[in-house]
Amino acid sequence: MKLSTKVKKITTLTSVVYILLVIIILGSFIFHMSYIKFNEEAELLREAYYNEQKEVMKNQVYGVYEYIEYHKSKTEEKLKKEIKGRVYAGITIVESIYENNKDKTEVEIEKLIKDALRNVRFNNGSGYYFANRLDGTSILNSISPNTEGHNLLKFKNSDGVYVVKDIIEFVKNNEEGFYEYSWTKPYLTGNKYRKISFVKYFEPLDMYIGTGLYIDDVEEKVKNEVLDRISQIRYRNDGYIFVTTYEGTALVFAQEELIGKDVSNIKDINGVEIHNEEKKVINTSGEGFVEYVWPKPNKEGVYPKITFVKGIDDWKWILGTGKYTDEIEETIEMKKLHLMKEIKYAIFKITAIVILIGVIVTVCQLYLLKWTQHAMKEEEKIYEILTNLSEDGIFILEPNGKILESNDKGLLLISCSKLEVFKLNFNSLIIDPLFKNRIIEISKETYLKDKNNKIMPVELHVKSIEINRKRRFIAYVRDLTERKLYEDTLKHNAITDELTSVYNRRFIITQLKSEIKIVEQMGNSTSIVLLDIDKFKILNDTYGHIFGDKVLKGLCKMFKDNLRSTDFIGRYGGEEFIIILPDTEKILALKIIERIKEYFSNIKWMEDENLSITFSAGIVEIDSSTISKNVTDCIEEVDKLLYKAKENGRNRIEIN
Repeated sequence: MKLSTKVKKITTLTSVVYILLVIIILGSFIFHMSYIKFNEEAELLREAYYNEQKEVMKNQVYGVYEYIEYHKSKTEEKLKKEIKGRVYAGITIVESIYENNKDKTEVEIEKLIKDALRNVRFNNGSGYYFANRLDGTSILNSISPNTEGHNLLKFKNSDGVYVVKDIIEFVKNNEEGFYEYSWTKPYLTGNKYRKISFVKYFEPLDMYIGTGLYIDDVEEKVKNEVLDRISQIRYRNDGYIFVTTYEGTALVFAQEELIGKDVSNIKDINGVEIHNEEKKVINTSGEGFVEYVWPKPNKEGVYPKITFVKGIDDWKWILGTGKYTDEIEETIEMKKLHLMKEIKYAIFKITAIVILIGVIVTVCQLYLLKWTQHAMKEEEKIYEILTNLSEDGIFILEPNGKILESNDKGLLLISCSKLEVFKLNFNSLIIDPLFKNRIIEISKETYLKDKNNKIMPVELHVKSIEINRKRRFIAYVRDLTERKLYEDTLKHNAITDELTSVYNRRFIITQLKSEIKIVEQMGNSTSIVLLDIDKFKILNDTYGHIFGDKVLKGLCKMFKDNLRSTDFIGRYGGEEFIIILPDTEKILALKIIERIKEYFSNIKWMEDENLSITFSAGIVEIDSSTISKNVTDCIEEVDKLLYKAKENGRNRIEIN
């Protein structure tokens, strides 16, 4: 009996020493290997993070750069389009005066033409009409009326070019076209401003009418449009693009109070002159990265930051965007804490396993029969942990689909009790016919039905396993309801204008393409409406942008309340909106828009009860006879009608 007791003590002590040694050795090994792996992963993570952020910044800046280059290339094209339209409008006026006054002398007709065109100005006063006879006599010069009646054939500009003489030769050969030269600007000194004019010959009076615009005026307008677009760019929550001049003037900046001011002397706490460093990079290679420290919005202290900049030489602009790099260190620290938890958990598991082995060995030496019972209890314990602690529903199935076991999450998903679940077949819970007579291995998104016939989206994974030498299947079911709701929200936001809650430009253009295809296939008629709120800029300047937003929202709500469910309205840009009326001829479309226009103009605004806000619109009908037009043609045509409505006094609708 005593010997037995001693053997028990020695066996127990040996087991304890064995367990402690194994725990210490394995724990040290795991800690050492995990620490080495962490250091390697930290460096790889740091390098990958830097490379990823650099690539993101470059892509953002390159995207803006390409956007600018595109608009630069369109500057001259836009200028030519505008002045050609102005001259054609002027010729229309001249033709009308001539046709209606044929009973008058040529001198009297010329006076009527001068009176009609003399005070016409556009593009902030730099655009005006001029007219000369083909013998060189000036008929109309809106900014230098003292030259009228004089012959200008011998007049030269600062480049020594006989401009009027050249234009007359050009008109004789071509009747109309563009002519580029240097000229003076109204109210400014100097005559070295590059100008493009469009001239057109009017045969009845042997004269030509022309107008022109200065390249730098149009380019300045393009610059302002580009800066406005850049100031609205945001990416990855807090990412933005900044723009400064080579001299250091902030054009688009995170700190709005610095816009228009000199930021070239700004330094970080280490004395790094950030703007000068950016210029050095641009002077060396045209683009590159600059590193410095900078404060974070809504945070105390300064943090390391890396910025990518690219120069635009002809505009003398610096484009750039930056990213704080301390986030990677925070990520690494979080991974370190996570690693320590994993190490502790691993050591804990090893300790538990070693103790368990020691206990099992000890028990086997003393109580062989109890070892079997203990092993079974441990198996049940592990099984319970695997099933009931999972966030996924877990089902153990027979090959025919009968449910043998389920964890708590699985019971919750199908709204069953522990007793009810054993009466169910898993095949009846899945909406899709995934299984016919037998369960198979599969991974798929599908739908699950509970006992109350409530259906939910789920992610299903079925794997084959062996339990007690019998083939079974384990099914993991994850509820995707929240994820699907989130995806639906993202889809909605991707096609909706944030301010007005109507469709955005991308969606309405895509929908217009679809409607054109439908017309092509079905041969029906569809009407397209382009509308613009009249004098919207004056409203903004008078009542403020908040009121302007209110007007935009009110207009969109009125259209949504009065249009049919099959119609579409989308914000094309600013205060312009496109409405698509499928299966609608232009006459009916006109009645619909006229009715809504009347409602809108009668709205009483809290800010000014006497204020009546109107809009103008153009309507184009697409049918089988016009189906050859593409989206661009349709928008251009309806835009001309909108322009015509504006020209004819606003608060009008013009149809093709």
